[in-house]
Amino acid sequence: MAQAIGSATKGLAVDKRFYLGLVVGKFSPLHLGHCFLINAAIAQCERVLVLSYSVPELSRCDVVSRQRWLDACFPKCINVAVPSALLASLGVPTNSAPDDKQQAALLRLLAHYCYAPDALFSSEAWVTPCAQRMSTELGKPVAAVSVDLYRVSVPISASAIRNDVVNQLLYLAPAVRADFAPRIALLGGESTGKSTLAAALAAELGVSVVREFGREYWIAKNGVLTSVDMSFIALRQSRLERLAAARATGYVVCDTTPLTTLMYHRWTLPNDEVPTSMLALATKTYDLTVLCGDEIAHEQDGTRDSAAFRARQQADYKLHLVQTSAPWIEVQGSVAQRVAQVVQSLKALN
Repeated sequence: MAQAIGSATKGLAVDKRFYLGLVVGKFSPLHLGHCFLINAAIAQCERVLVLSYSVPELSRCDVVSRQRWLDACFPKCINVAVPSALLASLGVPTNSAPDDKQQAALLRLLAHYCYAPDALFSSEAWVTPCAQRMSTELGKPVAAVSVDLYRVSVPISASAIRNDVVNQLLYLAPAVRADFAPRIALLGGESTGKSTLAAALAAELGVSVVREFGREYWIAKNGVLTSVDMSFIALRQSRLERLAAARATGYVVCDTTPLTTLMYHRWTLPNDEVPTSMLALATKTYDLTVLCGDEIAHEQDGTRDSAAFRARQQADYKLHLVQTSAPWIEVQGSVAQRVAQVVQSLKALN
């Protein structure tokens, strides 16, 4: 736990109004409006406590993610994403509870973590009554500091982002965007048009493609890969995805996924134990997974296996996909027809 900090002013810099400032919110997700607010607190306080909690937690905004976002964006702040178990034990009400219950819960959380702020910063109208109650119950003045109440500086809200992620990504810092950018994963056996579809789909959506690192590495290794090599491929592919997502302005089109590497490990190294790290990476779900159909003719380019091997790949991919709850489709036909099928599925998801 962080060390307790009260209202002591010893060593207070002359240009800081307060010693400890408090910013509290769900941050689901943390967006540039929140960052504007936190930076305003940093400018006026020696220390800033950022307290994040949500009952219930919202989609894609679990406590681990929120802690990671805050630490990445504000490493000098005291960042506390409160675990659900602690929220339950302290009787923190749901997000829709009335203000008086929310204020009481906030005071219980501050008591638990042993913090007594000097100022409360918020972009919400509740900042003044909440600060007044905190002053009464803490027995010391707590200033209410309103920041960009009418969202003039950063015209966005977390609910607007959750309702239309793909068009609001520019309101997310790269650390948040890396987790939040919607991803389309392409799967398919050899010679099913996967890379061709990835390029065409990216062109249609106006985005770029996360390239297939495994094939590059396979060529560099002269077509011979060990279990260690495949673990490296899965990790590198995952990192390439995150890098692309952190820069994304729309969908992230992934030409392959760590699942493909896992499958190749099982197909080509059946006697080797699959590394735990690879299994973990391969379980990642995507906003939409697209299985490229094998109705097109198998073309041997000198590096591919047989048509029978492709049939086995397709069967294994389908078996995996039907066992998952994540959205997926199988596309067939010309490249244009396949792109249209994916675009239609994305509209249905939204």
